[in-house]
Amino acid sequence: MLVGHSGVGKTVLVDQILLTLDQNKISFTINFSAGTSSAGTQEIIESWFDRRAKNRFQPKGSKLKAICFVDDLNMPKKETFGAQPPIELLRQWIDYGFWYDRSKVVKNFICNLQIMAAMGKPGGGRAHISERMLSKFHLINYTMPNEQNLKRIFENLAIFKFHNFPEEIKALCEPLAVGSIQLFNNISEEFLPTPAKSHYVFNMRDISKVFQGLYMAQKANQDTKEHIVKLWGHEILRVFHDRLISVEDQNKLKGILNEQLGQHFQMEYKDHCMTNGETDAIFVDFL
Repeated sequence: MLVGHSGVGKTVLVDQILLTLDQNKISFTINFSAGTSSAGTQEIIESWFDRRAKNRFQPKGSKLKAICFVDDLNMPKKETFGAQPPIELLRQWIDYGFWYDRSKVVKNFICNLQIMAAMGKPGGGRAHISERMLSKFHLINYTMPNEQNLKRIFENLAIFKFHNFPEEIKALCEPLAVGSIQLFNNISEEFLPTPAKSHYVFNMRDISKVFQGLYMAQKANQDTKEHIVKLWGHEILRVFHDRLISVEDQNKLKGILNEQLGQHFQMEYKDHCMTNGETDAIFVDFL
């Protein structure tokens, strides 16, 4: 079981590992949510198995082993007495190797199955799962990378993208990485989730989306420092600004963006990221 903050790469790592399995194994993923039921979980898992003998199920296609990856394990909603039915179903199988057929009330033995799981820290819809379930797994904790590691990751992404751009744009690689990280940290501190703003939750995926937008830059069209900085400002607005629900919050974010522009690029938002100083610059790719 991999445990860590959202966006640190748990699912990506498991997906990459599952791609390396040999031909004698199959893998499938179940994404848990607040509405996941034990019956639905049982149905999905059994759909990857064939009945080979009386009440004994083996992986489909004569495979020797099936690996089930359960993402967001702690998301299912708790029932009246505090249990999470999908998790209890899995725990029953881990303990006894079977669960019951829901129509005939006989034991269905699920053979040659292995469970992998990933979950975020409790909070924001994620619940504490029972110690009885945790004890069945080998836990691997993911820690958040520090700022130095983040800078190295995103600076290298920028260097790879802009390696054949003009020199003044190559010089922006470090400021783009540092500015994005500092802006992300400021936003995470300033815009905290509340009952009215429960979606104000930011993680490393948001920085990745900014750089994903920068990767749309084309040497023929964005060939000056001002073009790239304007594109960066646009991506910041699309990733962060568009999620804010009040004009006050939106203006506060633009103030934070203006500070980063001045600190790292010696530019002003109004002069360099707006059209005629009136409207935000917009970049599109549908033309």
